[in-house]
Amino acid sequence: MFCNSSIVIKVSALISCLLLLIWYAVDDDVPRSPTTWITSHVDIVPLKANITKSTTEAYTSTTTIIKPVMKVNIDHRPFRRCKLVVCSIGNLGNQIWEYMSLFVVWKRFLNSNYTPYIEERMWTTLKVLFPKLSIMPTWNGICNIYRRRIIPRNNNLSDYERWFTNDRYCQDIFLEEYSSRYDDVIEYGVDEIRKEMKYDEGLVQDCQMVLQGFKTRFGLENETVTFIGLHYRGTDYVNHLNINYGNYNPKIPDYHYYTKAMDYFMKKYQNIIFILLSIDIQWLNTNAQFIESKGKNVIVNPYINDRDHDLVLLSNCNHSIINYGSYGVTGALFNGGETIVYDLKLPLDHRGSTLAMGIAEILENWYLLH
Repeated sequence: MFCNSSIVIKVSALISCLLLLIWYAVDDDVPRSPTTWITSHVDIVPLKANITKSTTEAYTSTTTIIKPVMKVNIDHRPFRRCKLVVCSIGNLGNQIWEYMSLFVVWKRFLNSNYTPYIEERMWTTLKVLFPKLSIMPTWNGICNIYRRRIIPRNNNLSDYERWFTNDRYCQDIFLEEYSSRYDDVIEYGVDEIRKEMKYDEGLVQDCQMVLQGFKTRFGLENETVTFIGLHYRGTDYVNHLNINYGNYNPKIPDYHYYTKAMDYFMKKYQNIIFILLSIDIQWLNTNAQFIESKGKNVIVNPYINDRDHDLVLLSNCNHSIINYGSYGVTGALFNGGETIVYDLKLPLDHRGSTLAMGIAEILENWYLLH
């Protein structure tokens, strides 16, 4: 009877300790300073402690436990690093901009106690294109838990500075879905973003070979050629525009917009090759013939809708003609050239639909055209 009672007491004590540890790890309202943690875990000896023969013998004793050496001026930030997370929502272009948004917010508050994370599924997608990302993955589903602190995609970061500077109560911070903080990205520096998000070298080399093949195809292998990337975002996006911006009666562009934009570049450069990319086959069947007849050197979908190669190809062109959406914007931003943007005549809301228009208001070499 006595033995059974003893076992029950020990098991109950063990369960209580486990529950306490779990509560301590996940509760955002519990202050977790290093002082509290160190003084409550007295069964370890810090690496910097002065261990002598006597302290070693005492530590290995079954009856004596040496308390850790305490420093006076220790870092009083919470022991557990707080998480700064962006969630994996949307297609490839959305996820790239969500990553960039997270990256610049992290850099803005680099001295805070926050560590950035992306969900594993986003990390798996992006690592194919960008194998040297500095932000590491966390578990899928973290965005399904109760999120107490959320930074909306169109709010000024200064309004949330207190969250990063007053982090005694370590509460995780989440960026809103579909974040595309283009103003913060541009302020941080597009060149710095390119250093963080370097394309896979194999993809880049393959695209360079393809571009060289285009020069040979049109008899321009010994000439200086200007490559213009054209991207049309259609398919489900047309319905998306009608649902979210129906009050503004948005009009999608047809070949007239693209041929007008092509005129601009044809007046500036002699040897031009236009590369048109789109997964909207119906739109291509209606419009591609007019675009091909406009310029004598036009290539349509050389990779047959390979999203990774297509994006790298757009990013390696000299200039761009795009309509809307985060995918085409990424290619245009990364190639750093002049970009003509279709003017949807919508209010800016930091979503993919108005992303290109927002950038055109900031960068001098981006122009709106309707």
